[in-house]
Amino acid sequence: MFEINFKVKNISITDNKEDMYYMVSLADSKDSNPSNYLIFQKTYDPDELEEESELSEPYIECNGESCYNCCNLLTFNKDELQFEVKGTKFSLLFNDMEFNRKEFIEMMKNIFDSRLIVS
Repeated sequence: MFEINFKVKNISITDNKEDMYYMVSLADSKDSNPSNYLIFQKTYDPDELEEESELSEPYIECNGESCYNCCNLLTFNKDELQFEVKGTKFSLLFNDMEFNRKEFIEMMKNIFDSRLIVS
């Protein structure tokens, strides 16, 4: 199994009311060109076409590779987010990162619903 592990140094949390989606992006650098990044996104008002396809499901992008509805379980504790996508295990460390954990968890629950386990 392939693994991607990195220490999160930048977090962006978006509730885009105009385009109706939730988004969380994580990166290993505050630079505009990080070595590793992840984007989690989900529409919160899918149209009929999106409902009939996977476009209403959570979207994940990692370093240019993307998929819809490809993660069944994520676990988050105060210092680490773990999940698996298409045979790749992810472990993201937040141990020295200052961020609003409550806002992060709320937005991740908006995206992943009951697939997110917080301990």
